[in-house]
Amino acid sequence: MRVITPVLVLLACTSQPPKVAADSTMTADSWPRCYTLSTGEWSPPPGQKVDVTHAPPPTIRLDTSRVEGAIDRVRHRLTPAISALGVSGPIAPSWVRIAPDSLELLWSSGYEGVFVWLHERADSVSGRARAFTDYGAEACAPVAGKRIACASESPGR
Repeated sequence: MRVITPVLVLLACTSQPPKVAADSTMTADSWPRCYTLSTGEWSPPPGQKVDVTHAPPPTIRLDTSRVEGAIDRVRHRLTPAISALGVSGPIAPSWVRIAPDSLELLWSSGYEGVFVWLHERADSVSGRARAFTDYGAEACAPVAGKRIACASESPGR
């Protein structure tokens, strides 16, 4: 029983959500985080045309609130929604950290959407977006961005 107690205390201490910085300065550990994003030209696979793409919004906010309905892992709130995909669909816009310096963002209606994989370097992010549909159409585009101070409200609201 003595071994279990320190393990439970350690588990409780390490499973807490990140703390929000008390002031408005941007630090590496402050949340929420906001970024401006720029999406490059969409490229379909050879022999396929680009018919549906939903570019990520130009300004995004990563929050630490958990979203409901995540299928494979704990996902967090991402705003704004992409209006063409619906704002109250079955899959909420969300993000997840997939490595210490990498993020996965998702906007989806359940039938179509866009994944964005970003690599963080200091205050910059870069990566790829992949638009997809349930009938197999897809396209990819480069994405780059910069971290910015978050406004008091989520972008797009």
